[in-house]
Amino acid sequence: MNFRVFLLVMISAAAGFLAAPKQTHGQDHPGGQADMVSMMSRMTANDAKLDELVTKMNTAEGTLKLEAITQLLTTLVEERRTVYEPVMAHVMAMMSAMHGQGGGRGGQAPNR
Repeated sequence: MNFRVFLLVMISAAAGFLAAPKQTHGQDHPGGQADMVSMMSRMTANDAKLDELVTKMNTAEGTLKLEAITQLLTTLVEERRTVYEPVMAHVMAMMSAMHGQGGGRGGQAPNR
């Protein structure tokens, strides 16, 4: 559940960046809104699939329960790879672009 909350926060942050006025000196990011809509529809489909697998797991008994747990876990890992990682890569790219264009600390890279 914490993963889903984190993922929703990251998606909200990405949506906020996409909805913010562009300050890219004429550069445009084609497909940004379409990508977000596509990602949200995939997440909705994934949620429905996970709900179905959880129901299957909860009603299964014996070795069928173990098979259902395995199927659920495999689906969760696949979802993480196909949804979470690209979202994080997109957010990190946006943050890099913001810092590279004078965002943040007066155009300087953050000190570590």
